Amino acid sequence: MSNVIELRAVCEYFQSPVNTTSFSKKEGHGPPSFKTQHGGSLNGAATIARHFSKLGKRHNEVSIEDQACIDQWLEYRCSQIDRCGPQGVPVTQVLEELDSFIADKVFFVSDHLTLADLFLYHGLHSIFGKLTFQEKEKYINLSRWFDNVQQDASLRQNLLVLPFSRSSLYTSG
Repeated sequence: MSNVIELRAVCEYFQSPVNTTSFSKKEGHGPPSFKTQHGGSLNGAATIARHFSKLGKRHNEVSIEDQACIDQWLEYRCSQIDRCGPQGVPVTQVLEELDSFIADKVFFVSDHLTLADLFLYHGLHSIFGKLTFQEKEKYINLSRWFDNVQQDASLRQNLLVLPFSRSSLYTSG
């Protein structure tokens, strides 16, 4: 997904009073940048997303520790998920790590949805869209989280709801 489209989704989800036409990207490559209302410039998808989440009406105050965790997941998204592919990070490695982490949690950072969940969801959508039902079952915890998060239409924006099976279709034997 294009970072600019995704950042518009973050802005809309958090109901940030920001003019999202102020984005730019150098010749279609590199990180997005955003001109603030005070004339400053923000660079990079994670930085801009953090800015939008803090300006929005839906902004939830988080502890310093939770903010550090959110920042770690934003970094993970940029350094691992966005680099998945044949020449980059193996998709299975990322899915296994995330599945293991989310096994005993509802959301990645807190007991409620945060910017980390939104950013991870948007980053994983195209990956999950290519998985079979059997592959989704292999990552049952991550699939549970993904299916739960995608039910929020304001978070999902214009992305398709991906199908998941409610019962186990395959045995691991």
